[in-house]
Amino acid sequence: MKLPGRGWLQFEVEKDKTGSIIWQTLIFDPIGILGLLYWYPLYPIHKLILKGTLNGIAKSIREQ
Repeated sequence: MKLPGRGWLQFEVEKDKTGSIIWQTLIFDPIGILGLLYWYPLYPIHKLILKGTLNGIAKSIREQ
């Protein structure tokens, strides 16, 4: 995927008393004004997509 910047998506799983906690972190390092113009208007959409991704992972794990 070509972006006006660099992006990382990171997942961490941490055990707790009742199961596990999944942490999802997205980091975007914009390059110039194009990077900022890409990220900030699309931030709400990214937030929804990533929430859906995390919910899908959790649902898949629960079904096993």
